[in-house]
Amino acid sequence: MSENLPKLFTTQFSTVLALKLQQRQSKLRGRVMEGFHVGKQASPIQYIGAVQMKPVAGRFAPIGRQDTDFTRRWVFPVDRDANQLIDTFDKLKTAITDELNKSYSSISQKVSSVDCPEQSPGPAKGDKFVCTAEVAGEKVRVETTVTDDDYNVHFGTIDTLYDLPKTATSLTGDLSDQLGFPVTVDCGDGLKAVEVGKTLDCTATSAEGDQRTVRLTAAPVGESDKWELVD
Repeated sequence: MSENLPKLFTTQFSTVLALKLQQRQSKLRGRVMEGFHVGKQASPIQYIGAVQMKPVAGRFAPIGRQDTDFTRRWVFPVDRDANQLIDTFDKLKTAITDELNKSYSSISQKVSSVDCPEQSPGPAKGDKFVCTAEVAGEKVRVETTVTDDDYNVHFGTIDTLYDLPKTATSLTGDLSDQLGFPVTVDCGDGLKAVEVGKTLDCTATSAEGDQRTVRLTAAPVGESDKWELVD
């Protein structure tokens, strides 16, 4: 056999082969060993040189020897920097985005952008200003207060964002339970931002076709809204 063939069965090659197969799309992932390299260099793969196949000499002809070239390919990691400059307003926008995304996870929505009025010098402890977050085209205002010299902030939403079909579904259940007979509530489609304390009107329809207005009063994020039937 080839004198280089035993190299395929060394411990080192078995290890690097297993590591090579840990790619995300590999069908062998989970069926081989997992590990990692530590040090200044690594040899994650072996290169097998090209082999020229030969025609069969005869049924009982002796098998000739053919050696294949194996070359270890080394990888040398090189340190690199990717500097991302984060200022106080970036920190503020990130905090607002994270908190609003948690609040809006129930309606499967995420903040696409946050705009805050920048000032020079930067905001000081006790300063207040209003930022605007955009969610699927709707604007949600956020009142912000700087709480310390490290630019940590406290904020609350001035507007509450509603998923109108989901709001209608919730009101349908609540109103039917209160009235003792089934009704269907329609609030429209899409999203709508409503200022806290302001109202959103929906329409309730009974099985007989009678309609009444359901008036929803917007509460701050995390609090329960109030609704009433309007004659």
